[in-house]
Amino acid sequence: MSETSSSASLPSPESAAVPSAPASRAPNPEHVLRVAEELGIKVFQVAATAALFAEGATVPFIARYRKEATGELDEVQITAIRDRLEQMAQIDDRRAVILASLKERNLLTPDLEKAIRAATTLTALEDIYLPFRPKKRTRATIAKEKGLEPLADLIFAQEPGTDLPAAAAAYVGREYTPDDGKNTAAKIASAEEALAGARDILAERISDDPRARAKLRALFQRDAVLSSKVLPGKESSPEAAKYKDYFDWSEPLAKAPSHRVLAMRRGEKELFLMMRITLPDDTAALAEIEPLFVRPGSAAEPATARGTAPASCTLQVRLAVADATKRLLGPAMETERRLDSKKRADEAAIRVFADNLRELLLAARSVKRRSWPSTRVSAPAARSRCSIARASCCTTMWCIPTAMPSRRRRRSRASSTSSRSRPSRSATAPAGARPRRSSADWACRRPSRSSWSTSPARPSTPRARLPARNFPTWTSPSGARSRSGDA
Repeated sequence: MSETSSSASLPSPESAAVPSAPASRAPNPEHVLRVAEELGIKVFQVAATAALFAEGATVPFIARYRKEATGELDEVQITAIRDRLEQMAQIDDRRAVILASLKERNLLTPDLEKAIRAATTLTALEDIYLPFRPKKRTRATIAKEKGLEPLADLIFAQEPGTDLPAAAAAYVGREYTPDDGKNTAAKIASAEEALAGARDILAERISDDPRARAKLRALFQRDAVLSSKVLPGKESSPEAAKYKDYFDWSEPLAKAPSHRVLAMRRGEKELFLMMRITLPDDTAALAEIEPLFVRPGSAAEPATARGTAPASCTLQVRLAVADATKRLLGPAMETERRLDSKKRADEAAIRVFADNLRELLLAARSVKRRSWPSTRVSAPAARSRCSIARASCCTTMWCIPTAMPSRRRRRSRASSTSSRSRPSRSATAPAGARPRRSSADWACRRPSRSSWSTSPARPSTPRARLPARNFPTWTSPSGARSRSGDA
C-alpha cells in the first residue's frame, strides 16, 4: 500500500501581517451604509471589512485572522461585501469619466449633473449618458448634416394645424456637404427625403431616451423568447448532428435552463445554429413606448410603411417609434439579454460542477480500492507549536492537536572525515536521555496515539503505522536520506 502526502502551511496569527497586495482606495461611507442595508449586515462589520480591503488584505486572511474586527463574518459574506464595493467603485469611476467628458464639451447642465449623480447602477448611468455619447456616422447624423433637425423638432412638437407638407417642401433643393471624407456638395431631392431624415433623427432620440429603454428592458426580461434555427445547408452535416434538437427550438428565456443556453451558444459559435432573443409580439413593444412620445388625444391613425407616410405629425412620430423599436432598441435589448443570459448560465454551470465535485470528494470509500492518497496540512497555532491534520480523499480525518518542533541531528555519512564529524550524543547528553531520531533537518515529533483528538470521522480503531520500507525515500540538500513516513 502506498500513500502520497503533501504539506501546506499557513502564516501564524501572531506574526501574520496584512498580505502584500495593491492598496485600494479608502472606503466610501455612503457605500458602506448602502452595502450594510443591501446585505443585512451591521455597519461596523462592513466598515471594518472595507478598511481591511483598503489595506490590501485578502478574503482568506480576513476570514481567518480578523474575526474579532469583522464580527465573525464568514468568507461568503466577506466576498459579497468585496464584490459590491468593487461594483460601486466602478460606478463612481465611470461617473467621473462621464462628468469630465460632458464638462469638456460644454454639455453639462445642473439637471443633467443631478441625474448622473443620482444613478445607482451602471445601466442607468449609461442610459443617461447615451444621448451625449460621441457616435459614429449614422442615419441621424447624416440627416443633421442635411440641416433637417428643425424639421424633426417641428414634427416632434405635434402642434395641431401644422402644415407639414409645406414645411417639408421648404427643404427641397437645399444644398449640404456631407461629412464623408469626399466633401462633395449635394442637394435634398424631395420632400419625402426631408421627412425620412427627420424621422431618422426622431428615431435616434427615442432610442436614446432612458424611459423607453427601461420599459423595453423590463418587457424583454419578462416576455423574451429564446429561439434557434439551423443555418441553411447545415442540416445534413455530420458534425451538426449533436445539435439536431435545436434545429427548430423556442422557449421563454426566463425559463430556459443553463445547459440549453450554453448548447445553443456553442452551436452558434460553431456556425451550425442561429440563436435569437426576441419578443413574441412586436405590438407589445409599441404599446409600451408609443405613449411616451405620442401626444394624448392625437388621431389614432395606423402608421404606414416607410416612404408613404401621411402628412400628420402624429403619424410621423408613430413611424419614428416603430423604426426605433425595430432598428435600434430591439437589437440593443437583444444584446443585453444575450450577455445577461450568458452570465447567468455560466454561474449556474459553475454551481452544478461545484456540487458534483463536492459530492465526489465527500463520497464514501470504495471497498475494492485499498490505496488512497492523503493530504497533510500544518497550520501554526502558537509560538513554537503547530497544528497538523491529515485527511484522505475518503473523508477519513486524523488530527494531531499540537506538535513541538525540534532540531534533528543530521545523519553522518560513511564518507565523512573525522574533521567534519560531530561529537557523539553519548558524550554530551546526560544519562538516560532519549536519543534523537535521524531523518530530515527539521521535522515535528509525532505524538503518541493516545494524544490524537477523537472525532466522528476518525475510525474507532487507530490504523497501524505502515512499515518504513513501504515509504519512498528522498535526499535532503545536506545529503541525508529520509523517508516520507517519518512525520
